[in-house]
Amino acid sequence: MVTIGNDSDNDSKLIEPDIRLSELMGSKLRDNNPAITDLNDPNRPMKLGDQFSELYENEWTDAYSELKDSKKSTEIEIIEILIKILKEIYETCLADVSQQLSGHRITVHGLSDDEIEGFIKAVKDSIKTNASKYIPLLRKKIASDSSSCKTVVKYRDCCLAYIENCVNLCYYVAVQEPPMVIDFVPGQIFDKQSWKEYTRSGTEVEYVVWPALYLYKGGPIMAKGVVQPKENTHL
Repeated sequence: MVTIGNDSDNDSKLIEPDIRLSELMGSKLRDNNPAITDLNDPNRPMKLGDQFSELYENEWTDAYSELKDSKKSTEIEIIEILIKILKEIYETCLADVSQQLSGHRITVHGLSDDEIEGFIKAVKDSIKTNASKYIPLLRKKIASDSSSCKTVVKYRDCCLAYIENCVNLCYYVAVQEPPMVIDFVPGQIFDKQSWKEYTRSGTEVEYVVWPALYLYKGGPIMAKGVVQPKENTHL
């Protein structure tokens, strides 16, 4: 008699530990290695790079139009406002994550880094796992009257969708290990590897329209920024 059912049960018993071992090894490989990503994570760096570009193409454009219609500001003034909103939110998110980690480090003060390494890793994982639940609270905090993000508060009514998407993206950028980096300061010479031109061509940068996003400090580019080159007066 052929016992197909029993063979199948035995096979599943063999396969399950293999899957668990594979997942465990994958997790260990990803720890502190931003070059290896979890493809099941909808907020992995590659996806955040795509979202960063989409934020500029969609919500940034809508906010630009709103400001142009309601405030009658110049093009450069509007660009500066939108850059400042993003920068305030980015710096707040970095500080917030750092503060959360510091609070947990205080509880194990006096122990060596080796002793608390596993604990801090678990804390970082927890912060990242609970990001979707925390972000709505952070949005309210950042846009509240008591917020230190003064530009956000000033323009929250006409740029709400832009602000909310900035908070969402910046917080996920901040909780990566290591954190991803939003670069607001290009070099004086236009670098086509990390930046795109805005409305004209040129070799020297006049101002930033949209920042660049990197996988980590000194790491590869994940989303190009946009700069306005200086006019070529020699022609």
